[in-house]
Amino acid sequence: MFLAHKTTVMAFLSLSLSKHSLLTLPFNNLSRFSPKSQFSVFSVSSSPLNRHSHRINNGLRRARFSAVATEITETPSAPPPGESRDSDASEGKIVLPTNQSSERLLRIRHTCAHVMAMAVQKIYPDAKVTIGPWIENGFYYDFDMEPLTDKDLKKIKKEMDRIIGKRLPLIKEEVSRDEAQKRIMAINEPYKMEILESIKDEPITIYHIGNEWWDLCAGPHVESTGNINRNAVELESVAGAYWRGDTNKPMLQRIYGTAWESEEQLKAYLHFKEEAKRRDHRRIGQDLDLFSIQDEAGGGLVFWHPKGAIVRHIIEDAWKKVHLQNGYDLLYTPHVAKADLWKISGHLEFYKESMFDQIKIEEEHYQLRPMNCPYHILVYKRKQHSYRDFPIRVAELGTVYRYELSGSLHGLFRVRGFTQDDAHMFCLEDQIKDEIRGVLDLTEEILLQFGFDKYEVNLSTRPEKSVGGDDIWDKATSALKDALNDKGWSYQIDDGGGAFYGPKIDLKIEDALGRKWQCSTIQVDFNLPERFDITYVDSNQEKKRPIMIHRAVLGSLERFFGVLIEHYAGDFPLWLSPIQARLLPVTDTQVEYCKEVNERLKANGIRAEVCSGERLPKLIRTSEKLKIPLMVVVGPKEVETQTVTVRSSYFQNAINFDGSSPSYIDRHRSNDRREKGFPAAADEVTEAPPAPSPGEGRVNDASEGKVVLSGDESSERLLRIRRTCAHVMAMAVQKVYPAAKPTIGLCTKDGFYYDFDMEPVSVKDLKKIKKEMDRIIGKNLPLIREEVSRDEARKRIMAVNEPYKTEILESIKDDTITIYHIGNEWCNICDGPHVECTGKINRNAVKLESVAGAYWKSDSNESMLQRITGTAWEDEEQLEAYLNFEEAEKRDHRRINQELELFSIEEEAGGGLVYWLPKGSIVRRIIEDAWKKIHLHNGYDLLYTPHIAKAYLWETSGHLDFYKESMYDQIKVEEEKYQLRPMNCPCHILVYKRKQHSYRDLPIRFAELGTVYRYELSGSLHALFRVRGFTQDDAHIFCLEDQIKDEIRGVLDLTEEILLQFGFDKYEVNLSTRPEKSVGGDEIWDKATSALKDALNDKRKWQCSTIQVDFNLPERFDITYVNSNQEKKRPIMIHRAILGSLERFFGVLIEHYAGNFPLWLSPIQARVLPVTDKQIDYCNEVTKKLRANDIRAEVCSGMRLDKLVKLSENLKIPLMTVVGPKEVETKTVTVRSRFGGELKIMAVDEFISKTKLATENRSSFEP
Repeated sequence: MFLAHKTTVMAFLSLSLSKHSLLTLPFNNLSRFSPKSQFSVFSVSSSPLNRHSHRINNGLRRARFSAVATEITETPSAPPPGESRDSDASEGKIVLPTNQSSERLLRIRHTCAHVMAMAVQKIYPDAKVTIGPWIENGFYYDFDMEPLTDKDLKKIKKEMDRIIGKRLPLIKEEVSRDEAQKRIMAINEPYKMEILESIKDEPITIYHIGNEWWDLCAGPHVESTGNINRNAVELESVAGAYWRGDTNKPMLQRIYGTAWESEEQLKAYLHFKEEAKRRDHRRIGQDLDLFSIQDEAGGGLVFWHPKGAIVRHIIEDAWKKVHLQNGYDLLYTPHVAKADLWKISGHLEFYKESMFDQIKIEEEHYQLRPMNCPYHILVYKRKQHSYRDFPIRVAELGTVYRYELSGSLHGLFRVRGFTQDDAHMFCLEDQIKDEIRGVLDLTEEILLQFGFDKYEVNLSTRPEKSVGGDDIWDKATSALKDALNDKGWSYQIDDGGGAFYGPKIDLKIEDALGRKWQCSTIQVDFNLPERFDITYVDSNQEKKRPIMIHRAVLGSLERFFGVLIEHYAGDFPLWLSPIQARLLPVTDTQVEYCKEVNERLKANGIRAEVCSGERLPKLIRTSEKLKIPLMVVVGPKEVETQTVTVRSSYFQNAINFDGSSPSYIDRHRSNDRREKGFPAAADEVTEAPPAPSPGEGRVNDASEGKVVLSGDESSERLLRIRRTCAHVMAMAVQKVYPAAKPTIGLCTKDGFYYDFDMEPVSVKDLKKIKKEMDRIIGKNLPLIREEVSRDEARKRIMAVNEPYKTEILESIKDDTITIYHIGNEWCNICDGPHVECTGKINRNAVKLESVAGAYWKSDSNESMLQRITGTAWEDEEQLEAYLNFEEAEKRDHRRINQELELFSIEEEAGGGLVYWLPKGSIVRRIIEDAWKKIHLHNGYDLLYTPHIAKAYLWETSGHLDFYKESMYDQIKVEEEKYQLRPMNCPCHILVYKRKQHSYRDLPIRFAELGTVYRYELSGSLHALFRVRGFTQDDAHIFCLEDQIKDEIRGVLDLTEEILLQFGFDKYEVNLSTRPEKSVGGDEIWDKATSALKDALNDKRKWQCSTIQVDFNLPERFDITYVNSNQEKKRPIMIHRAILGSLERFFGVLIEHYAGNFPLWLSPIQARVLPVTDKQIDYCNEVTKKLRANDIRAEVCSGMRLDKLVKLSENLKIPLMTVVGPKEVETKTVTVRSRFGGELKIMAVDEFISKTKLATENRSSFEP
């Protein structure tokens, strides 16, 4: 029966977030609510109370299962759930013993392995035995034999029962090595011979089962097979396993079994196992469409589908927020580095088997990273630190790669590429305890948010082989113990179980079934600081070695997500649920109203969707199966009264609320650039320059008497001048350096260049060359065009011995070759155009700018040439204006970065690989958050897809045919070849292909901030503008033909919305139409082109982002949808990028604002400056309060106030809060704003309120 009550949506939300009735109530209550008021975004998405209120009730856990607690201490390589036990035997539940708690159980399981091997050889005499140990839940044995089936297991179990029933004694015998060898040879067991050779001790121990069967074994066993309860034994599964875990060795048959002391224990275990199976994340992940592992891309590589990506997005946001509030600096570092880095770190020495193959880039070898720590050390090493800087805490959600054999891969629990939540602390010895205690508090805070409140803690101490002296080991171990004791956590000590480089704490979390999963780890490291020679300067100005602490809370996000799925059985709490509410119309008549409500929910941060097309009971059942927390039912009455009826498991009784609606502040973004804190004028950057020159200069208004620099497109005369200058320069070079061999010369946006095979050229050489150019120009030599046959051209080239020109000639297909002469002194193969004579060039408007290395044909296997670059203009005034374009130089992102420390490119790790330093990482996070929020609001589904895939995928996509030169080398994984992705589109297509779509599903919009890799030569790298690995803001839309225009228009609106946020309001638009060679028919090309034109005409402006309609990839990947006639059709695919690469966009932002970021985008929003050291404690208190309110603040002290203010101004800090004795006394701060206005004293709460308002409104701070 439906219970209907009118109320506000806010009241509905407040109730749904109540601490009292969640997860303990019936699922069939319904209440009616009005959507007129607004949802509280904060209360749904991030309230800590909300998260904790969804924790699974312990009583419910105990009520649901008679046997609790499987312990999984490591990532399982096979499905068995692991050790189990119950925490409360007093309630009459069966307590499942463990191998550790019951030696009798261990003996039973070991003997069962032998009995099973004996049974197998009775039934299959040709089977060869290898090894068979006891394991967490039972035992297994490996055999070299034909593949087994489930039917075979029944036969083997029947024979085991017979052997057990015979009550055969287990007899221990000790023999010499020679005797053991004779016996093994007699029964022809080659694997046993190999095992015997590996045993060093004598005598050799053998165990007999009666007189019928024996095995090499050290025991222990039960006295006789009769001590085994045959009804408490079960054979569970069979799987393949390589001998010695080596893929080059035979594949064996591994039979798994379980054994217990009693039949009741077995039943309890099997019941528990069934519940674990029901919660298996692989099954739930498929049912709820959370993730997949695609064979086309390769095993162990995870595709986070839209719903799973939402959960990951929430996890990442929560993780980042907690870390920032706890004084960590976030980082983003590259996924690949020079192999030399891994030599220094020791990974190539100790961890090589788990690393992917090396990749060659030019003459250097690179490797995908297996861990993040060396990168964090490089960030630490970028400058010399003082003891005053400590502790330094850096954290990153960093993707790492491990070479895992396909047989060991297991869902999300063991994969080949995963995101690790790594952090590293650098501190002094006497800070270890406080840092460890801080990590324990932070770990508990994060895990509690996700519903984990029970842990098992182990402290591992110094092993036999270790680095570091006794004193530091004792001090570190004592600090770990003290921190745990202060926290009040009980823990076990694992003597000698620490890493060779330091002691560690491991923490296992307990899930809803009581299973234990190791997630968190804290490790003190004395090794890497030594290997990388990292230091700090102490108070005596002496260099000392800091302590380094490794730390992970969640472990890998993939594995943690798998644990979360199984913990909640896919029934996530409301705040974590990928879809929070589903709107269900009673009939199609209510669909429009449902869409209207849905838009309002989404606009307020509620993750909602409309589901229709079926009868209401079926819609409800489907939503329940998909574990949607809130079902919002809409019938005719709801439409009439503008209400909704809500069905949820969260409400026990219907409750009436008043209909009041909270006021809603429309965060209107002003169009006034000054209000936003934007610069009064910003230089337009439409393309990333491939070289350091500032680019084409333009002035918007020539009427103001400014010099206008015309570009190549607007002045054919300028193009002719520059082309002729390239020839004149080549002629001059050969005059000055006769041995120089010219190759090719081209015009650029600002001038020209020519490449020569010659000795390296210096700046002094450029002066000589320019002087010779001036002489040639002064001679007023004519430019004469001549057309000759191919043979004649070849003869002339051979006469002057120009090998590169011969190669160029061979690439020209036409039989008539065009040559241009400069007078009678020099000639070159060239199509022109040129000026009539050298005298048409103004020698005072030409300048040679630089020389750099460049490979012939851009191929690193070819010769390294000398590229001389010059600029040329029509007159001296234009050249002067170009050279005086100082503003661009002033805004150069490389120069600003030196002052602000936003990013770095570490040569130790390799060129073109960007390290986002803490301040730059803050800006990146803001960019990403804004990007994700807008995309979710605009109906896009977020994805996370692998960075590497089988080469087969790139063959299918055509990248290996058309884009191979820009791709990294292939990497061999087992027998397959893999490659780093150069683009994201094929991965998005695989997500589309995961199921058959209907025309009703379209349009489908996927978006991802996906890292891609391009093979760039070192000579072409240019800070953030040309790199080898970058994050692309890619989106792909799959739609019907008649949806193209609306989708393109939507992209234009979205593009404008995003770019306006970042201060870009002027765009240049280009529409490119069908080329000569193309795929797709005339009709579809005409329709698509027309749709683009219509969308642009509607919009009339857009930036240099890109939108591409693609008829090729849908064909290559054979993607389809089913139309209304149940016919398969090909969808239209639209590629779309707005920001391009985040690295490049960040560089543009830096230059756009000249580093003076607006308040909302500034990495540090406020600096707290004490007048003297006496105010530091109050400053720390204020800073902590600011950070708790999400204001990015820091304390700066240790200098006179005037120096602190000047330093803050140089670092472009928007707000400075000065604290003196008066401010401490009155609990206020004096605020000084970069945006102008007088100094103002205000209460801390008032300052917080105004700063937050300015940040939310993207406006300047108003004191």
